Amino acid sequence: MYQLIKTAVWLLLSIYLLSCAALSDPLPEGQKGEKAEQLAQKVLKALNAEAFFQAQGARWSFRGRHYIWHKGLNRVRVQLGDDLFAYIDLNLQRGWASQGRQRLNPQAEAKTIQKAIKAFNNDSFWAFAPFKIIDSGTQRALVHHTQSSEHPSPTSLLVFYESGGTTPGDHYLWYLDPTYRPYKWQMWVSIIPTGGVSSSWAKWKKTQSGAWVAQEHNLGPVTFEVKHLEVVTHFEDLSIKAPKLLETWPKRLSF
Repeated sequence: MYQLIKTAVWLLLSIYLLSCAALSDPLPEGQKGEKAEQLAQKVLKALNAEAFFQAQGARWSFRGRHYIWHKGLNRVRVQLGDDLFAYIDLNLQRGWASQGRQRLNPQAEAKTIQKAIKAFNNDSFWAFAPFKIIDSGTQRALVHHTQSSEHPSPTSLLVFYESGGTTPGDHYLWYLDPTYRPYKWQMWVSIIPTGGVSSSWAKWKKTQSGAWVAQEHNLGPVTFEVKHLEVVTHFEDLSIKAPKLLETWPKRLSF
């Protein structure tokens, strides 16, 4: 039943993206400089980004995958199935994986680690992208548009990722409310053939750390939810038993 629902969701999304292809928006030209940098800082302040940067732990679920992230150690546990877990050292971009109580064989483990890293890059971006607008390898620009009830702010923030993650080269145009909190973005990304597809950033939650994180994204007819979301100041505040994430790891790690 779950597989049928999943197939139907992706069919609806595919139809939506194909129908939008003829209406693809051109990538806007923005103005780089001090004003763009100041706007980026206002966005980060509105979301209390400093609390996110200092937080040691986070957890969330997205599209059936479950994450426990020790930000202090920069390690993450990715649950890909009922009993399939990958443990990733994000600094090394390597890790190990187990199913049940058994560590996977080297070939299966390497494929699982690659899948888990790609999933983390994607799913952590959908959860925490606003905190990455000044990452190393990014550029920012102001985009001006007509102020209206739909777009209450006359300026938006265009962020270009020159490097990093799984898909460098992507552009995101952030639309902001009067408090500088994002309410949607438009995407010019390699994995979507239609330029300028938009999705909402909604149901903002103030996490235990004090940082604000969006829990819902409407992309055409499909709604993606960031579930079981929490960002905490101290990892122990998650109250989750994750001993394998904390203990000494095997010397041999896979990619």
